[in-house]
Amino acid sequence: MWPLADPANGLPLVDAAEALSHPQWLDDVPASAANPLASRIGWFNVSNTACGIFGLIAGCAITAGVSLPGKEPSAKKRELIEALRLPEIRRAD
Repeated sequence: MWPLADPANGLPLVDAAEALSHPQWLDDVPASAANPLASRIGWFNVSNTACGIFGLIAGCAITAGVSLPGKEPSAKKRELIEALRLPEIRRAD
């Protein structure tokens, strides 16, 4: 992430670390927004890593649960998908 720079001297217009540590900022915003790098934010005080792991497992389970009961695609659809996966190579002669 690049800071917005002053075109005259190339220095950043806003020092993000200084702005986030300013006492007025901490008084005006909720605790989770005041420290965007906090490792425990959101619902139930769960860490970001745990949310990611849970989301991955839940996503895979939902995908499998939805796709398994469905009917198998027809031969024509399977041929179309196979043609999209392996396009024929044409040489310019």
